[in-house]
Amino acid sequence: MRIVTRNVLFIGVIAGIALAVLSDAGIGSGPTIRVVVLPIALAAVIGGLIETVMLGRAEWQRVRPARRDYVRTVAFFLVGFVLAAFALG
Repeated sequence: MRIVTRNVLFIGVIAGIALAVLSDAGIGSGPTIRVVVLPIALAAVIGGLIETVMLGRAEWQRVRPARRDYVRTVAFFLVGFVLAAFALG
């Protein structure tokens, strides 16, 4: 995993924890879980966008990216979608 993507995910987790601590709801309640998950979902989507840009850049330079790079990009978007659906549903 690239360092930028790792940092984005780390910031998403920290933001989710900070929002949980600052929220009015008690720990373990439904709204608190949703407040924690939503920034992580946003960070996963941002990570997917960063990976997409890196894939496009590699393709533009005629460097063939590995299959795991494509799988990682799709996984970021899939995780972001699932987490956002969980948080909003």
